[in-house]
Amino acid sequence: MPDVDFVEEIRQTEQEADARIERARADAATRRDTCRKKAEAQVADAYRKAVALREKLMAEAQEQYEKLLEEAGELGASDMPSLAEEELDRLAGSVAERITAFLEHR
Repeated sequence: MPDVDFVEEIRQTEQEADARIERARADAATRRDTCRKKAEAQVADAYRKAVALREKLMAEAQEQYEKLLEEAGELGASDMPSLAEEELDRLAGSVAERITAFLEHR
């Protein structure tokens, strides 16, 4: 019976299409998971690098600070040049801006 064969062929084609769709969904899920894991690893690596860079910059800043304190101690209070009030305000503002910028990027 040709009609029965034709109906059976349609059913088989539908089953094959369903199987292909399911395989495609599984493949897409696998690819998504792989990409997610890769992205997580890249973010973790970037974070580790950022922490290392921040620690390096903090160490350099600490060294500069200690050097400045040492130089100030060598000069003595009487030998230090006096700064105008406006200059002190400008320097204090500059230091405050740098501290704020640093804290914002932590």
